[in-house]
Amino acid sequence: GKVDRRALSLPDEEAGRPAGGRRDPADPVERFLLEIWQEVLDLRSLGVEEDFFDLGGTSLQAAVLTNLLQERLGDYVYPVALFDAPTIAELARYLERNYPDAVARLRGESVQQDTDAGPPIDDAMVGEIRRVLGTRPRRPALGGSKNPRAVFVLSPPRSGSTLLRVMLAGNPRLFAPPELELLGFDTMGERAAELSGRFGLWREGAVRAVMEALGCGLEEAGEILERMEEDDAPVRDLYRRLQEWTAGRTLVDKTPSYSLDRSILERAEEVFEEPLYLHLLRHPYGTIASFEEAKLEQVFFRPAHSFQRRQLAELIWQVSHHNILGFLDGVPAGRQLRVRFEDLVRRPRAELERISAFLGVPFEEGMLDPYAGAEKKMTDGVHAASRMLGDVKFHTHAMVDPGVADRWKTVYRRDFLSEGTRRLARGLGFHDTAEPEGTERFSSLVQLRAGGPAPPLFLIHPIGGSAFCYRDLAFQMDADRPIYGLQSVGLSPQHEPHETVEAMAAGYLEEVRRVAPEGPYHLSGWSLGGVVAFEMAQRLAAEGERVGVLALFDSVAPGAAPRTRFDDSEVLQGLAIELGNLVGRSLDVSEQELQGLAGEEGARFLLQRAREAGALPAGFGIDQAVRFWRLVRANTDAIQLYQPEVYPGRLTLFAAKDVDRPDVGPDLGWGRLATGGVELVTIDAGHAALLRGSALRDVTERLRRAMAGPSLTL
Repeated sequence: GKVDRRALSLPDEEAGRPAGGRRDPADPVERFLLEIWQEVLDLRSLGVEEDFFDLGGTSLQAAVLTNLLQERLGDYVYPVALFDAPTIAELARYLERNYPDAVARLRGESVQQDTDAGPPIDDAMVGEIRRVLGTRPRRPALGGSKNPRAVFVLSPPRSGSTLLRVMLAGNPRLFAPPELELLGFDTMGERAAELSGRFGLWREGAVRAVMEALGCGLEEAGEILERMEEDDAPVRDLYRRLQEWTAGRTLVDKTPSYSLDRSILERAEEVFEEPLYLHLLRHPYGTIASFEEAKLEQVFFRPAHSFQRRQLAELIWQVSHHNILGFLDGVPAGRQLRVRFEDLVRRPRAELERISAFLGVPFEEGMLDPYAGAEKKMTDGVHAASRMLGDVKFHTHAMVDPGVADRWKTVYRRDFLSEGTRRLARGLGFHDTAEPEGTERFSSLVQLRAGGPAPPLFLIHPIGGSAFCYRDLAFQMDADRPIYGLQSVGLSPQHEPHETVEAMAAGYLEEVRRVAPEGPYHLSGWSLGGVVAFEMAQRLAAEGERVGVLALFDSVAPGAAPRTRFDDSEVLQGLAIELGNLVGRSLDVSEQELQGLAGEEGARFLLQRAREAGALPAGFGIDQAVRFWRLVRANTDAIQLYQPEVYPGRLTLFAAKDVDRPDVGPDLGWGRLATGGVELVTIDAGHAALLRGSALRDVTERLRRAMAGPSLTL
């Protein structure tokens, strides 16, 4: 925020003293604080009930004091502490409430394990936090021309967004400042009014951005922003100025608070021309553990509330991702990219190359060393005593640590996630969360046929989620080879379907390794299943594992054809095929009959037609049909979102001959994605009949030969 005007003059030692007497320190904590106050304010005589700011303390001195507190307590202390507790006596009680371990050490007492995290969150708490957040009045759409394209990193706090931002700042074609806190406001005056007092620190990101963009100092940058605040200039004007001042570089806005309000996210589409979005994911336990360690409730969440720290952390994770997913559902797939924090720290080069390609900028080696060149990457504060907005732990590291991905597993010894958070986490690809007591575990892995010592073949489900379509194939394979199917978790009433191909691949590999801890891994799949198998092979190769045969059954490479979100009638056509797969014959429904039907209405229509044809398994009712519809819809959207990397190996493609695909070549787009080449096997059948009759015999014969020959390992 602005420099406090009181910083311009030194206080008189007696100025602002209360008329009555002053109280001396009464305990070790107050004595500890008194020494620091005397050091910072350069005052010899102080009472524990005198106000820091009434004594002439400035914003700069407040920053110095909190830095000293942090250094001597060995914990994270924010400048808001002095706004909430401006006297020594009040600050001592503040530290007792928020830093009990540090206070215990000061008193020479043993540190007690904090077990008061509050009860698990429930639907009522989710409703309460949404009520607390409120709904912003619908603002009128902005007129006039839009600003040029920008990039937004969307995530809850403590998801690794600061690390990602600083990595992006290592690319000279990107301008990635700390939290700008702009998009949630219409005007700069409105922003200044809300981000004042204890929340004034959130204005510093824009100050630091102006300093970097213009190469100017704090005073000049502060004056520019102060004029814009006094003029109540539109926030979009500051965005535009930053883009003009950094011409040739793409602006990256990394502000986690945007995700608390979907209407703020939607504002990005109004302010910018086709912005790009990086949806950053981190395991909920990892995010919550980091939130608790940083005590982020002191500064991040502005509305008044009654939640305890751990409850707030989980609620923010859940609400933020629900808002992001809902918003991105209306954004074209080509303008959004999922990034997992765990992948970013485990294989930073591959992830940054993928992100750079998505952003349309060349990958730069400097992106791999986020801790070098702090000033140019804006990891310093606006002045010597202040700290960068964002990750308070950032400067405690010297290099990217892959171990941080799973460090939460050493923090929590019991499961406390709510069922809503657990479902959402699984949908995003995080499966290593404990089940509540008494819940039956759902396994994606299904043994289709037992075998002998040969490495197993894993068959990944098509768009309908079931592996039942591989039953005939399994019994035509060699007897010594175990055959497993992988089915969607969305088939279970207790689980939501995965929302991305990456989430499916990560979850299925966990299951695969339970029965095959070592390779070679033979992977195959029909349609969507082939795409998921490709991503699984990609991940295995990146981890140095051996991949044997990778066989795709009539799968079209994502991106080979123009990306458009399928409407409900097109998804219903896929559902009709999958209902047919359940019973081994086609369901005779025309495209014309499905036109105009939407969602669950279409599922009910298909259920009735299937009943009339006698083509339903026993017990298959409307609940199953609706769940089936939701699963097919989710899988269809997942494949539209997927952006594959180049695979360093060879694959075999079984392509259906009787399918007209004018937009893709004979290799269905895989040639550009497999450096080892594509073995193309054309099967005389249509897509739906590929694994039936004579076509199935041709497929299994070629597949047997491929797995019996030399392993195509990596």
